[in-house]
Amino acid sequence: MTDGSEYVELHAASAFSFLAGASQPEALAERAAQLDMPAVALADRNGLYGVARFHTMAKKHGIKAHIGAEIAVQSIGNKLTPPAWLPHQYPTATRVASAIRKQIREELYLTASAGVAPNKFLAKIASDWRKPDGLFVIQPDEVATFLPPLPVGRLPGVGKVTEARLEKLGILTVGDLKGLELPALETAFGSHGLRLYQLTRGIDENPVVPDRPTQSVSAEDTFERDVPLSETEPMIRRLAEKTWAASRKESRIARTVVLKLKTSEFKILTRSHTSPRPPSTCDELTNIALSLRDRIGLGPRQRFRLVGVGLSNFHNTEDTPSQPVLFE
Repeated sequence: MTDGSEYVELHAASAFSFLAGASQPEALAERAAQLDMPAVALADRNGLYGVARFHTMAKKHGIKAHIGAEIAVQSIGNKLTPPAWLPHQYPTATRVASAIRKQIREELYLTASAGVAPNKFLAKIASDWRKPDGLFVIQPDEVATFLPPLPVGRLPGVGKVTEARLEKLGILTVGDLKGLELPALETAFGSHGLRLYQLTRGIDENPVVPDRPTQSVSAEDTFERDVPLSETEPMIRRLAEKTWAASRKESRIARTVVLKLKTSEFKILTRSHTSPRPPSTCDELTNIALSLRDRIGLGPRQRFRLVGVGLSNFHNTEDTPSQPVLFE
């Protein structure tokens, strides 16, 4: 028996009260490790210090911790496939969502907002509806009345640029967009026109992909005091070691090295280097990251509060030529 809504999407948000003392974020990560949870979603825009400590402990225990991440559950026929850590006695998507929210609160001291709907994109919209701690369900027969009043920017793939183009056409809501025929949308937006046409009618065939390949690994840290660029080398070396160690757990190889810096004015700068041959040692990664500082282009008086080192652009080993390591 199902309730007709097949997808569940949740956003977990921090419920830290810090009444248990300064160790609570670490305790949350350790508890998640004990539960053998593959991922913990954490969204906390206020307690950023707690989030940073949570992430540090999560990485220590091998847990994927994502700010603002979603936990998605997809139905197969009439059977739901919940996360492995959820007991398998919930026959409907709404009950699955309620059970996951309850367990997140009891085990991890987090609140979670959940959305239940006939497909993935509607579930995502629903999950935002009652943040930070609520459950919202869109039944199949409610889609036709739920979507039209929404701002067109709520549709996936409609960013600021597309939204501005639509506004020039007098299109402000999903209902306005639904009034355009497919040929008109394809003329204005090319292949994306079909996607827009389907979304306005509540159609989304995209499957949930719970275990996506790693896109990047990185490590970053904040200085105790703002420092000039010339004093960032020791931190870059330490972060490169952490990033290299994390990348060794991946079966694929990264070709792009990324250096991230945040200025004392909170402006984020990134510089990257992509090579046909990926870094084959930690020293090579470190040297590339250090060399990227030369491309920052700010004066010597500029101060920085944070630095990060990352690897991205992962490829399968057989698809990526690598330089042999002569000495280990």
